[in-house]
Amino acid sequence: TALPAPHYEDASAREAATPTEATLGRLYAEILGLDRPAGPDADFFLLGGDSLLAVNLMLRVAEELGRDPGLGTLFEQPTVAALAARIDAHGEM
Repeated sequence: TALPAPHYEDASAREAATPTEATLGRLYAEILGLDRPAGPDADFFLLGGDSLLAVNLMLRVAEELGRDPGLGTLFEQPTVAALAARIDAHGEM
């Protein structure tokens, strides 16, 4: 069976509330090839992300934010806002 088509609507419906959200929105866009940063409610996997792209995203998060929330965290918290909240809540990971 085919995978569902990527879901692009609402990818940038509202503005980032924190610097971490803004960084993640930009990284989601870079990794997924979006034409603008992903908004806080954007879900990495609904935007077309897969496990290989998830690994790339987490490497970039570690490079840019100096924190490694772990790949499992992205699967548990796939939206920009949820992932940012998890990263910010745990400080230095």
